[in-house]
Amino acid sequence: MQTRVTLPSPVADLRRTAPSLVEFWVGVTLCALLMLATTWAVLAGDWVARAGGTLPVVLVGVAEAALLVRMQVSRAVAVIAGPLFALVAALPFTIATIPADGNASVAHLVVRYAGAMWLPQSLFSADGRTFLVALSLVLWVCAYFATWMAVRERNGGAAVFPCLFVLALNILNAPRSFGLVLPSTVAVALAATVVAQANLSRLAATWRHRSMVVLPGMFGRYMRSAAVMLGLVLLVAALAPPVSSYDLTQSILGSGSPGGLQSSTANRSSQPVGFSVDTVLGGAISAAHPQTLFRYTTDAPAPLYIALATDSQFQNGVWTHGEGSAIGDGSGGDVLWAASAPELGAETRVVHLDVTALTSDSTNATIGARSVALAPWVGTPLSVSVPANAIGIVRSADGAGRLLTVDRLELVSDLKEGTSLSITGAVSTATIEQLRGARQAYPDAFTQEYTNLPGDSATDTLIGIARDWTSGTGNSYDAAVAIETHLRSSAFTYTLTPPQAPDGTLPIIDFLTHSHKGYCQYFASAMAALLRAEGIPSRIVNGYANGTRTSVDAKGDTVYTVTSNDAHSWVEAYFPHYGWIPFEPTPPSQLGYYQPPVRGAVTLLGVGATPNAVPRAYAGHTPSALVLVLLGLLLVLVLLGLAGVWLARPRDLRTLWRRMAVVGRLLGVRRRPCDTDAAFTARLMAAIPPDRAALRRPRGDAGICSRSLRASICKALDEIAVLSGKAQFSSKGIDATERVRWLRCWRQVARALPRLVWRSLLARRRVVEDPYRTGVAAL
Repeated sequence: MQTRVTLPSPVADLRRTAPSLVEFWVGVTLCALLMLATTWAVLAGDWVARAGGTLPVVLVGVAEAALLVRMQVSRAVAVIAGPLFALVAALPFTIATIPADGNASVAHLVVRYAGAMWLPQSLFSADGRTFLVALSLVLWVCAYFATWMAVRERNGGAAVFPCLFVLALNILNAPRSFGLVLPSTVAVALAATVVAQANLSRLAATWRHRSMVVLPGMFGRYMRSAAVMLGLVLLVAALAPPVSSYDLTQSILGSGSPGGLQSSTANRSSQPVGFSVDTVLGGAISAAHPQTLFRYTTDAPAPLYIALATDSQFQNGVWTHGEGSAIGDGSGGDVLWAASAPELGAETRVVHLDVTALTSDSTNATIGARSVALAPWVGTPLSVSVPANAIGIVRSADGAGRLLTVDRLELVSDLKEGTSLSITGAVSTATIEQLRGARQAYPDAFTQEYTNLPGDSATDTLIGIARDWTSGTGNSYDAAVAIETHLRSSAFTYTLTPPQAPDGTLPIIDFLTHSHKGYCQYFASAMAALLRAEGIPSRIVNGYANGTRTSVDAKGDTVYTVTSNDAHSWVEAYFPHYGWIPFEPTPPSQLGYYQPPVRGAVTLLGVGATPNAVPRAYAGHTPSALVLVLLGLLLVLVLLGLAGVWLARPRDLRTLWRRMAVVGRLLGVRRRPCDTDAAFTARLMAAIPPDRAALRRPRGDAGICSRSLRASICKALDEIAVLSGKAQFSSKGIDATERVRWLRCWRQVARALPRLVWRSLLARRRVVEDPYRTGVAAL
């Protein structure tokens, strides 16, 4: 009779063999640097605002994978533990991005966060909040996978593939390509270094496995050769001319989207984001390749929205500008106001705005058949420093030709590149209490111009929705805030690629009743129409959000730069005695963290402003991130407690050996199908780290411990093996006293398990097994 002996696979042995301490730390450090460079490149692409929290997420991912590698757990354990580790890494740094939507319950927030973690949807979302969660998770997966594959599996090519894929997508689709070269080059160089180090570690393990003698200086020469080859490759890539001038990015992937990858619903004919004098709904837009338009400084306490024109005519679901009347002689100066013009209102503060054009057509627009340059303004315009005409409604009561309201300021000549102009505007300082107490006695001109709605079925739908949303409010301000809050809730979604409305249905009606998806023009158009349905004078303001803080000028004022991607639409409602008051119905997105204005000392409508108070029926807040982190830690502790209870209370010897197999995995010892209980116990005892292992002395040459943990655990394991053998092969089995003995011994092992695992992390010993003889040689 012949006995077939199956030898262990050398490749499998190499994968299971723990790396040396030097190999481990070098591999982990290189993976951490690679992920930092990859994240740096992604952040330079300007995919989403406030993405700095992804840096600690990737570092935590590297640390978690390194911990599992050091523990020598199996691949299955690493995969199963992945989702929990991802949640622990990403939750503390991304939960604060989920804003309030009127529902403050923890369960509701958990559902919303879980939806954001669904990568197939979040990666293609135009909502910057969900995309930020998805981006953090993608980078965490790259960090976790790269560290495991490079350090544990010693497979450098597989380790860096996800990072290179992310870098390629970042270069091809990033909203901002400026500044990508340096971080991408550093990331590629580090990726090549990780590949070289992983392959070197694999060669070293092979040489040790085959007892080969390595010549002195071999490792240094290997890494120097890899560095030289890497330098040559990068040099050739930098100096080689392009093969073709054809834009493969546009051909293969289409226009990029600033909130994530190109949406599957985007069509190739989508228009770029930009200013429009009219608010027309329908069709996808793209925010790729923004154009820098102008920069400005202001003496306001915060950056401002920049207005260019207003829309007051609503017909067939489209908002258009009013023709109005021109006032002025083209010389600039003060805008003509009546002494008691209700448009100006009380409770205002004068704000100065200094604008410098960075392109020749930065504020150009088409009004009817005319191409005109518009002057930017804030609040209610008071004066402009260059020749301009004010367009608006003229007071008919006096014959002086003074304006009742201003819809736009048309410059006499184009705003050339480098031209500067100064504008002053009156910004409201009305408080919430003052606006709630405002009368509803509107001037006749306002009711005729700013409350009219077409008499059709769409108007009936708008009136029904407005009554439903404003039910329970007692004044115009609370009604306006109720509409604003409802549009900003989770019931509506910001997207650059809204679905097409069915034939015969206006886009604004489809947006309010069915799709609930759109960009700023959808939200502004809906709110202005619903305000009119409530009899509140309203108009849409088209212009730009406050831009990006870029520098500080010689006077110490902050300079803001505005690009085409900052184009935005918002709403103004008229309140007698206080004038036009701004509202922000658009929820935060990748194009700006839009927030309602602060009311009080000065009403500033700007990205990042603190949300204003809302009626009690609509109030809500987001649970503190600290509370959620504590809940997550509590959940982890509960799971660890349940695992401890399961580990310490086996029902019989058969279930005990299942737990013994878990202990072996934690200490880096796998039970073979051919192992007896005694043989497996012997291998397990050999893997227990020495008592004198310490953080600075991992080889076990630290001071002598007062108590020998290893000896007591080995004695307990030996007794368990003896009693298990008696239970299996003795005709009488074991009695009750012996059952208590093995259970007591096992609980001694279970209590010491955390210390054993900790010592094993400090001093992992390489166990070399001889397949031709029984026994273990521990080196």
